[in-house]
Amino acid sequence: MDIELKKGYPHFYKPGDKLIDWHKGEEISEREIPSSFELEDLAKNDTALGYFLADTRLSSIHSNHYSLLVPFVGIPSKDKRKVKSYSSFVFSEGDLQPLDYTISSRQQKLIDISFKMRELAPVGPSYWREPFCPDAEEKENGNQLLELWHQARPLLLSQHYIYYYYTHGLNYLKEKPRRTWIHNYQIKKERPQLIIKRLDKGKYYQLELKFRVNRKTYSPEKRLLPFFVNASTEPEKLYLLDQFTDFQLMLFFCHFGYRFAVLKAHYKDEIKDFVDRLAERYEIKES
Repeated sequence: MDIELKKGYPHFYKPGDKLIDWHKGEEISEREIPSSFELEDLAKNDTALGYFLADTRLSSIHSNHYSLLVPFVGIPSKDKRKVKSYSSFVFSEGDLQPLDYTISSRQQKLIDISFKMRELAPVGPSYWREPFCPDAEEKENGNQLLELWHQARPLLLSQHYIYYYYTHGLNYLKEKPRRTWIHNYQIKKERPQLIIKRLDKGKYYQLELKFRVNRKTYSPEKRLLPFFVNASTEPEKLYLLDQFTDFQLMLFFCHFGYRFAVLKAHYKDEIKDFVDRLAERYEIKES
């Protein structure tokens, strides 16, 4: 006998289901919204230094990793406003020595940050049908990675050549960048606020995760991009999450399409404590 949920119903919580095993890393209570740096001058020769936001599927049997920053070398277009071809990745200072290119202090800081990110990014492979469940070391590495992203973001606002790159795993970063894996995305400076909607459906509650930017509320894009949130209606705009706990909450809700339900008869004990704890940090909107 096969039992399936009717269409329209979300995943239902069952008493004893695994909830979030929170990582208690050091959190930054107050973050300033970065002011936009003045854009650096466009490339003056036939070499462009840019940066990939390198991402892959978290539940994968490949060389899995968190999202990280990867510098690249390319050839700019005639007007220098975009990159027309991509020559190589930058994984060490030696990759830059043969180039006829003067690196600015901001670019050097981003390169240094990217090297630190690469050390922290690897996570263990897993079966693609199973949700990504980082262990204690991977959680701490993720916490440190998010802090590096906060260091990188204001610097990235001054750069011209920023692209999204889907890696299919760290092993694929050894080759020349592939144009078909490169997409135009924007890292925004605004601070997103995660919101949980609790809808009374009669016999059960439905919990939905949303986020707000500039007083406008959005539904997250279906596929999770670690440390960032983007809207299903504007997926090319990436907003950096504030704390690692925000990423853990996104990861948990992503497993259920950003919504799950709890029968009122089950709304007690660990699930009630779980929601009460969320209410201490996040806005819960009743509906």
